[in-house]
Amino acid sequence: MTTLDARSQQQIIELLSPLMASEQDRRSLLIFAFGSNHPLVQQIDFSGTVASFVLALVAKLIDFVYLWNCRQLYRQRFPKYPAHLIDFL
Repeated sequence: MTTLDARSQQQIIELLSPLMASEQDRRSLLIFAFGSNHPLVQQIDFSGTVASFVLALVAKLIDFVYLWNCRQLYRQRFPKYPAHLIDFL
């Protein structure tokens, strides 16, 4: 996972904090963005302070995108490999 420097972390917290004041706000926004059944939404812990939630969310998003990119690469390089095994990654 990519580590964000302190300045970037603070900027992200300042940007997203108004949208993430309560657990309900957080849940509603992510369900709106991804849908309630999306695996990412199912993995999120909506509790905690605004700052800790925002940083955990960003880390989870970075990990999710990295994993998605890896799966896409495997599908391209190994098109005959069973898809359910690639999705298991």
